[in-house]
Amino acid sequence: MAHLDLSCPTVTTSGLLTLEDHETIDSLVHNISEDTHTLINRDSLQKVTSVETDTTVGSLSVRDVEITRNSQGQVTQTVEKQYDPSGALIQTLTTVINRDSSGKVVSIDTTEVGP
Repeated sequence: MAHLDLSCPTVTTSGLLTLEDHETIDSLVHNISEDTHTLINRDSLQKVTSVETDTTVGSLSVRDVEITRNSQGQVTQTVEKQYDPSGALIQTLTTVINRDSSGKVVSIDTTEVGP
């Protein structure tokens, strides 16, 4: 189980990407940002319960995130499933958010599981 540091990393680049370089980026994030449809599901209190990202409306899943909340509505767990272009599950990330008695986050633990 990994322990997530809540500090924000800094990313630097040495130059601009050419159009050709940009189009050859082979990453799930790149594909999601350009070629997908996202559906956000909410409960009766309008709290987000899941986020579904598909290649087009109603087609193959790219990424699904299920969100679990406690009785105060605070997020306690997320389960993120990522799929390859054919729709096969390639990775599951389960993140547990641990809180103290006042509800403040004290740690975030993420477990990664392959298919």
